[in-house]
Amino acid sequence: MQGRKRGAGVAQTPYRFDYYTTDEFNNKKLLSAIGSLVVFIAYFAEPSDLDEIWTTPPHVLTANFQRKMLREQIKQAEAKGQDTTLLRAELDYVDVKEAALQIQFQQQDRKKRA
Repeated sequence: MQGRKRGAGVAQTPYRFDYYTTDEFNNKKLLSAIGSLVVFIAYFAEPSDLDEIWTTPPHVLTANFQRKMLREQIKQAEAKGQDTTLLRAELDYVDVKEAALQIQFQQQDRKKRA
C-alpha cells in the first residue's frame, strides 16, 4: 500500500490570503488609528487649569491662594456679624508677603543654577 500525498482528497479553500488580511497590516492600521487620535487630541487640546498651575510662578500661586482663603473668611465673618478689620488688614498684607516670596524663590532658583 502506497501512501497518499498530504492533503490529497481535501478540498482546497476558495479563500486566498492577501496583504490586507495579514497581522502586519492590522498592526499598521491600529498604530495609524492610535497615532491619529494622539495628534488630534494634542492639536485640539485647550489650555487647562493644570497648565496654568504648572506655568505660574510659585509666589503668585501662594499669594492668590491666601487671598482667596482670606476673602472667604471675610464673607463668613460678615455673615456672622463679626469684626473683619483684622482679616482685611491681613488681606492687604498679602501683597507684601507676595513680594517677599518672590525674592525668596528667585534666590532659591539662583542657588539651583549655581
